[in-house]
Amino acid sequence: MDSINLYLLRMTWQQQLTHQINILPPVSTFIDDLEDAIAWWFEPAMAKPNLQSMPQATGELVPRSYFPEVSLQYGRSELDKIRYAARNRLCAVVLYHGLNRLVEPYSLRYPSTGNKILHVWEVEKNGMVSDSHKSFRINEITSASVSNQPFIPKWIVEL
Repeated sequence: MDSINLYLLRMTWQQQLTHQINILPPVSTFIDDLEDAIAWWFEPAMAKPNLQSMPQATGELVPRSYFPEVSLQYGRSELDKIRYAARNRLCAVVLYHGLNRLVEPYSLRYPSTGNKILHVWEVEKNGMVSDSHKSFRINEITSASVSNQPFIPKWIVEL
């Protein structure tokens, strides 16, 4: 295979993958990541600069979990849904303290308090534009789901 037919990839993305992946990231996200990976490999100077950690995310980084634990009774955990969204550069919808929040998930940390804290960029809170950093205690997240709204990371995604 000498080249990737981007036209064919764009045209068949949905048709070929929707039966395998419940919430399919946009093809543009995949192509951007692919082009950057190829640039990094062949021409590092052309690759996107490395992103930094979210400045407000302090404390010890919680190790990544690559394989979610799925309960036959309950399905995927709320945190695993958020991790899925983060890895696929999709916003998550989080119900936290009774409010629906559309967020870009970035980091999971253990601060000195010992709580597990999720650091996000909150895009909307109850349908109103928020555009601010938020930190949520994992045990206080009532529910989470993956949205179909993509985001371009401002910081490194550490989930």
